[in-house]
Amino acid sequence: MEPENDIKYEKKKQLFLDQKKTLDSFLKTGAISRLQYDKSYGDLVKKMGVESVAEEFENDKQLIGNSVYESKDCDRSLEYSFRQCENTDIDFIYTLKERCFKWYVEKIYGWNKDVQMEYTRKEMAERLEHMNIIQTDGKDIGLFTFFYDKNGDACIGMFAILPEYQGKGLGTKILNETLDRNIGVRVYLKTYKENPARFLYQKVGFVKYGETETHWLMEKIGETGDGSRPLKKSSAH
Repeated sequence: MEPENDIKYEKKKQLFLDQKKTLDSFLKTGAISRLQYDKSYGDLVKKMGVESVAEEFENDKQLIGNSVYESKDCDRSLEYSFRQCENTDIDFIYTLKERCFKWYVEKIYGWNKDVQMEYTRKEMAERLEHMNIIQTDGKDIGLFTFFYDKNGDACIGMFAILPEYQGKGLGTKILNETLDRNIGVRVYLKTYKENPARFLYQKVGFVKYGETETHWLMEKIGETGDGSRPLKKSSAH
């Protein structure tokens, strides 16, 4: 194999590895069923064109149930804290997007580092005050963006955790605690249609209320203090 092809192979293998780890973590925490896992895994292998890579993992017995990612820590929910995102975090956020979303973006739009970096700059310019770096043990491991729109609804923007910290209950914990702080508030988000994170959102109560060509639009209508559900706002987002 030529050196350039070698590099491309390793990059594709790493992308597959990261996406497979996300699926593994969702299965392990119960966010998706085995049937959903098998379908999503099959789609991932086919659409990334990594049949040989998948076969390599199967031969090494590294699929879910005997995964290189499983450890005693997987059953322990990590403690976390937020710190305010700063402009100097742009390289970390770009790396986070690359590791968590590159496959989806590349498949739909193509991946160009300069374009993605510029998009990240614009996103930070617009939402910096609402962007929170997720930390555990003082280490930056993810991003959680959350804000209220002009209608008083709450929006979850970019939410991502490095693959090596997934599968430890952290995403579920952040979502549940956010929802608990927003009783009676409509919380909405969008996620790539093929992103297995949609199963996590469904697990904590989000439902699909619409879709675009590339994304699911999801919401959770919170209960009010008397246990009733607030009226759904009619405005589109």
